Amino acid sequence: MKKFSSDYYSPMLSKKIIRGLVVGTHFSIAVACKPALYIPNQNNISSEVNILDLQTGRNLYIDKCGSCHALVLPEKHSPEQWSSLVDRMEKKSKITPDEKKLILAYLSKGMK
Repeated sequence: MKKFSSDYYSPMLSKKIIRGLVVGTHFSIAVACKPALYIPNQNNISSEVNILDLQTGRNLYIDKCGSCHALVLPEKHSPEQWSSLVDRMEKKSKITPDEKKLILAYLSKGMK
């Protein structure tokens, strides 16, 4: 039987492994939620927003927001709530004002 040796255990390595597991779990949740997010179609377009804007907003939401935490389905919040949430995250997520506008357009059109 091997004796415990510091050659096989490192507190720093353990922290890196735990951090990797946490990040991996968050990523998995984001990927799992992706199919549940609505895909923009002709029913979602209006005079203010076109299909390309909504598709771009969806992709930005997945990439920018989903890179840090689990994604929330658009219908879970009102457009006003989404605006407040995205305002709070704008600086942290390093999104541009144009990206913010596209993300909010996607999220608000997801209302059922």
